[in-house]
Amino acid sequence: MYVDITRLKFLQLCVLKLEEACATVLREYRKNAGLSQHALAYAANINHNNVSLYETADRLPSLATLFAICSVLRLPPEQFIREVARLKPEL
Repeated sequence: MYVDITRLKFLQLCVLKLEEACATVLREYRKNAGLSQHALAYAANINHNNVSLYETADRLPSLATLFAICSVLRLPPEQFIREVARLKPEL
């Protein structure tokens, strides 16, 4: 089986950019809500280290985690996703 390495590299770069867009949006909404990473994590019932990983673009939250975070931020998940898509229009 032939694997196009250039295509894999391109997809990897797209994922990294998605993580960065998600990190930017999350950080902005969290700060606007006046919450620390620790306070957001506590309220969303997730590990505070994960919030840091999300905001440094080292990890993407699962869908369930994203919904929990949006609930704490009083933000509809679809609005969060729209903001991420605005920063990454090729989605």
